[in-house]
Amino acid sequence: MRERYVKALRARANRIRQLEERNALTAQQLKLAEAQVVELEEQFSMCALHEEQIDLQEKLGQGAFGAVWHGVHAGKDVAVKVLGKEKMDKRSLNKFKAEVAMMARVHHPRIVNFFGAVWEPPAFWLVLEYCNGGSLRGALGDGGVEMALRPHKLTLAREIAD
Repeated sequence: MRERYVKALRARANRIRQLEERNALTAQQLKLAEAQVVELEEQFSMCALHEEQIDLQEKLGQGAFGAVWHGVHAGKDVAVKVLGKEKMDKRSLNKFKAEVAMMARVHHPRIVNFFGAVWEPPAFWLVLEYCNGGSLRGALGDGGVEMALRPHKLTLAREIAD
């Protein structure tokens, strides 16, 4: 009987140890997640722009999520993506913030520069480098086979993928 009691105590002690290890791991993961949130918030706040800093000039296009405008910010031509949501729920706002933080970290010669964002309800804007000359879709055309027949389009596609 004593052996069964000792065996049960050992099993209980092992279970407690496992739970403590799991809790320690969870606490570690929580600390890491909190640090990431702080980092994202810092990056997000560095990207903050105000609506009055941007002069919208001409609407360039309309999509499912909003419109794209040609504008001017700090004396430079910019493209402004104006999101169509006048009210953003907490989840959508968090997604928006995460996208802004991600865009702020991406720097590549083949990707338009990100200048900042406006998130003063009802304005949710992304301010990007303006590229004149039309859209990429317009440059490449809509036809798949047709693209292979036009060397400049193929070259452009290769450069983008580079």
